[in-house]
Parts: sequence; structure tokens; C-alpha cells
Amino acid sequence: MDFFNTHISSKAIKLATQVLKSGWISEGKMVKEFEIQLNQKLGLANPVALNSGTSALHLALVLAGVGPGDDVIIPAQTFVATGLVVLMQRAKPVFADIDPTTGNI
Repeated sequence: MDFFNTHISSKAIKLATQVLKSGWISEGKMVKEFEIQLNQKLGLANPVALNSGTSALHLALVLAGVGPGDDVIIPAQTFVATGLVVLMQRAKPVFADIDPTTGNI
């Protein structure tokens, strides 16, 4: 049973196929063009395309200067990567308490 249908345009399929056939699935011309478009259309300064949310969280901690001995408050209800990237920086994940009714801190 389908709960929803995702529309994928023929253009998106063509572009994805081009990328897969190129062998450049984590770098290359299309990634650079995507970063340029993020800069031009959204005004982002030095945007960087990453391969995953985990990589994005890790980069955010690096850029924020998080390091050994730092406490990083993270949600108690989260994906495991949220805590793992804190540990990768040799920092300490501190799980925030949540209200069991709302799920908020």
C-alpha cells in the first residue's frame, strides 16, 4: 500500500544518471555547479555540499571550534550520529531533558 507517491522528473533522472555514469558521485563538475548555484541564487558564502547529514553535523562542530573537553547539548530524541560527531571531536555529548508530553526541552 502506498501512502504517498514521490514525483521525480525526467530531467532529475537524466541528471542523476549522468552523475552515476561519470563515476564522480561525491565530487566533480555537478557538485561544484550545485555549490555555485547555492551561492548565486541564495547568497550563501562558500557553500559546501556534503555526502550526509552526519558529515554536515561534524563540519558544523569543527567550524564552531568544538574540541576536547567541551560539553555539547544535544536532544535526547535524535539519530545516533548527533552524539557520534560530538565524540569524534573528543567532546562530551550532554543529552537535554525533554518534556514527555511535548517532546520539547
